[in-house]
Amino acid sequence: MSAKPPHTTQGPAPWAASYAGALLGTLIGVLLFAPAPWLTRFVERASAERVQWHHVGGTVWNGSGQL
Repeated sequence: MSAKPPHTTQGPAPWAASYAGALLGTLIGVLLFAPAPWLTRFVERASAERVQWHHVGGTVWNGSGQL
């Protein structure tokens, strides 16, 4: 009679949560601290340049500019 190893079920690898957390943290950081000129370019393209910001500075959440 041969002995069978015990059947174990494994969940996701323990490092998978670390990678997911790092990715989520990076995305949040980029969104919160992205330079305001990035948003300016996006808005100008999306509005076919009907909305334009000038003298833009700072970050998306803590920045300034003139319409």
